Amino acid sequence: MNQAALVPGAIALWAMTTPLLGLSPLLAFADTANHWAQACITELNRRGFVTGYPDGSFRPENPVTRAEATVLMLDAFREVPVQRSPLLFRDVPTTYWAHSAIQQAYAKGFFSGYPGQVFRPSQPIPRVQALAILVRDGEPTPWPLARYYDDADQIPTYAQRAIALATRKTYVVNAPQRRQLRPNQATTRGEMAAFLCRALNIAEIPPQYLAGIVTEPYRVISLPGQLNSPPLFNSNSPELVRTDGILLSTFPKTDRAVPEAHLDYAFEGQFGLFSHHIARAETATDASPPLYQGILVHNPGQTAVTLEIQAAVSYVSNPEAPFIVLPDRTLDPEGKVFSGPGDRASSALLRGLRQPQFPATLIIPPA
Repeated sequence: MNQAALVPGAIALWAMTTPLLGLSPLLAFADTANHWAQACITELNRRGFVTGYPDGSFRPENPVTRAEATVLMLDAFREVPVQRSPLLFRDVPTTYWAHSAIQQAYAKGFFSGYPGQVFRPSQPIPRVQALAILVRDGEPTPWPLARYYDDADQIPTYAQRAIALATRKTYVVNAPQRRQLRPNQATTRGEMAAFLCRALNIAEIPPQYLAGIVTEPYRVISLPGQLNSPPLFNSNSPELVRTDGILLSTFPKTDRAVPEAHLDYAFEGQFGLFSHHIARAETATDASPPLYQGILVHNPGQTAVTLEIQAAVSYVSNPEAPFIVLPDRTLDPEGKVFSGPGDRASSALLRGLRQPQFPATLIIPPA
């Protein structure tokens, strides 16, 4: 929202959403204390999706077999319906410990076998296969994989579509080198846990290991041409909003429960406001929690303030402004090209658009 005020005032941006479950403070396994996926493994264990060994270890660097992966998929995605009849694999006898799980995983479409009606249950599952079973649906995505992976030429042809979808969904976790996919390397227990956390929308993976996401330190720079003369109130964070509360405030610090949460800045004249936040469901079957954002305007003066709203828009990522990949340059004379809600909102504001739900003026009474 882009606004202009006539006298000084302050703003607080607040959000309300359905709370999400947090991470258990207890360490589930002794050997994951220093592992990069420790928080994810602990949370999956708390939910009953992964277990350890009798000695209390998890062994995050051990490989995951195809049979073990079927059990993990069935536990994590129990709601997926049966899509086809079970198939008896020649190398999976009825006495095999994972016979039932392999039958169910095949019937639900998680896995297919190899030529000759074999499953190879004891084979360590390659990373490319572990990711492919997590993206069972979706439209083909023509993503240039070499842009994200230095070893993209090692991705098998049959898996390129699946890896593109997994990258777009941010399921791919590469630690410690984000640009090294290692597609044909065996998946470790820690890596499989990380893939599941991403697919289940459990935000416990360090962002520096997420493929397809660029993380840069925040910088404040001045632009030429006086483009930054009107102050901009910017609340824009990739962190998930999990609880109700103030997102950003310019209110005075005095008499506040948390003074450092307020910027103590009074707006005067023309100013801008931009807010971009995310709320997301924990599992694939849950509906995304509602996220309501509002603006609190404080008038500390003795006379009423007229707030003229010159341009104001609001978009949600789906279905109004989904994140899509765009070419480096494209013409946009009508404002119909965008790659997400923030991009679409910025373009609309620069064009002076004010959506009907926003009034042209607001009268703010004195304090």
